[in-house]
Amino acid sequence: MISIGHEIYYGNTANKYGFSGFDINVDPSMQINAGGGTAVTSVWFVFESLQGVHIPIGNQGNFNTLREWQLQQVSDNQGRRYMAHVNNMSGYIGLNIGSKYSLGVVRNVNATKPFTDALAAEILAKFPIGMTPTRCFMTRQAALGLQKSRSAIGNWKADRKGAEAFSPLPEEVLGIPIVRTDSIKDDETPVSFA
Repeated sequence: MISIGHEIYYGNTANKYGFSGFDINVDPSMQINAGGGTAVTSVWFVFESLQGVHIPIGNQGNFNTLREWQLQQVSDNQGRRYMAHVNNMSGYIGLNIGSKYSLGVVRNVNATKPFTDALAAEILAKFPIGMTPTRCFMTRQAALGLQKSRSAIGNWKADRKGAEAFSPLPEEVLGIPIVRTDSIKDDETPVSFA
């Protein structure tokens, strides 16, 4: 499923046989620069709707899987082998982007230039009334930057053990639900802004 997500964000740069993704289709006027220079990521604001972004699934909206799961030897990302239950999934997906106001993105977010509520307000100001984003997609690192940028709750400076107060994990930004995903990379190539 992460591979499908990569294709949605990065398009045929993630899979040469796939469709063009958010990265290629986002209108230049719907992008802002957080200002990070290296090890950057993007935070996507998406208006999910038949008039906005939707992902049609072929085969009457179904993916096919084999009936039986199989025990097979697989490798982890360090080449260590282990046995796992696997199955094959096949289907057809597409990506429809209804208008330039279907997508907005905050680019070049990193630890020194984190995603903040102020950046969210700046990108949201670009969306017209009636096309307010329904979801905000970001990496766990971008969510951590947002969490750190928010002040501690109330006047609470430390807990009983002396640990510093810390804002809760963000679940929304300016009323838009946050979806944390591993399908967005934390090591994107920085995007230049003129």
